[in-house]
Amino acid sequence: GSALHYEAMRYLASILLDDDPASSLEIAERALVDAVERYGPTHSQTIEIRFTYAQALSHVGRVDEAEREFRLLLEHAAGIGGEQSVYYQTALSNVIRMLNDRGDHEEALVLAEAQVERSLEQYGPRSSYYMLAIRQVARCHRAAKAWEASEREYERALGLYSRFDWTQVSESMKTRMEYAEMLIKAGRPDRVEGVLSPMLAKLPSGHELRSPAIVLKATALAASDRLGDAIDLVERELADAERDAGTRPQELVDWLGAHRIPGA
Repeated sequence: GSALHYEAMRYLASILLDDDPASSLEIAERALVDAVERYGPTHSQTIEIRFTYAQALSHVGRVDEAEREFRLLLEHAAGIGGEQSVYYQTALSNVIRMLNDRGDHEEALVLAEAQVERSLEQYGPRSSYYMLAIRQVARCHRAAKAWEASEREYERALGLYSRFDWTQVSESMKTRMEYAEMLIKAGRPDRVEGVLSPMLAKLPSGHELRSPAIVLKATALAASDRLGDAIDLVERELADAERDAGTRPQELVDWLGAHRIPGA
């Protein structure tokens, strides 16, 4: 019943989200009941655990309930910090994602574009929140298969990262990977190498983002009728990783197993 016990429950629920979402949900639900009783429904502590509870609901597939919780978070977060608060923007990002997942692209895009304006007003053009909001718009267009619009927004985000010399910030590199995924889905795999090359030139063997980026590049090569080049690329990466770090990244092993030419 102590505040420390509540905090431990909240942290444990967060830790278990990916590996054991059912247990995470059970713990988060108990912690949420405790938080509402202790702090009230609109206190920042309650809002934080409600985030975890909503995420756990989503992880176990109870998406309607998760969306309800995220929308409730919008109301509560707006009440304590306004629509420009981090709490509100994080809840809104989750609502936008869920709308896209179920095909409500028009509503998702309206919310995402409003988020861009709020982020710019609150944090300015150098803010990671602003750049992330632009990526959110790009994702909305990608979900709706509006490829030209999605490409425009990804280019806009990357332009800002480059303008402020954030080209190797993790979020900048993740933007490039999202952009590459969009190009593959849009049937434009020939554009992927140009998008990924700036980050691959900087990432050392063993970096957590290098292997997924190589998988994207190899997938694009294969989609461009260059399967042999794709296999050579992955095999070189595996050899480099084994030499430099003593490991063979599983995603590269899996890609090679799925694409290796039989008998080769």
